[in-house]
Amino acid sequence: DETEDGPVDYPMDGGDDGDDDDGDSSGDDANDEKEEDEEEEEEEHLAPADSAIVIPTDELVAPPEGTDPVIPPPCTVPTALPSPPLPPPLHMPPPVDRRDDIPKTEMPPRKRLGLSTLGFRVVVDSQRVDLLMEDMIAHQETIQIVEDEAYTAREAWAHSIGLSQAVHSELQTHQEQV
Repeated sequence: DETEDGPVDYPMDGGDDGDDDDGDSSGDDANDEKEEDEEEEEEEHLAPADSAIVIPTDELVAPPEGTDPVIPPPCTVPTALPSPPLPPPLHMPPPVDRRDDIPKTEMPPRKRLGLSTLGFRVVVDSQRVDLLMEDMIAHQETIQIVEDEAYTAREAWAHSIGLSQAVHSELQTHQEQV
């Protein structure tokens, strides 16, 4: 039996609690006691189904003299045959012009002009996108220059503060000496 989760492991006695008479309607309890004793003796000697018997060996023993060594018969399984060669690679078909599949329609010239202006607009929009990208790159370069100048100004300010404090301490020392 299997469920959605996998195989189901049922107990060997079928979940029997031992509280029923197991179909023995004779009611002979003396006979039941003998059977229980025999079952207990049998249960003591049974090994689990998944166990293995290990026989310790201290030394290897040679077969008795005069016996032929057991050689397994040669393998009769045919050797693996090489797989057939792969088919040659498929060649790409020549390109197909999809415009041939589009039926030609009769349009008035003014509508055809509208379609051509749409194509021109796409070209103009792509140029705008290119210009916007160039503007964005120039903007990032400007930001980098401003940040570099701000960093340099902060370093110069910190250096001038340090020099100012050094000059101030020298003046204090000079005034104390005079």
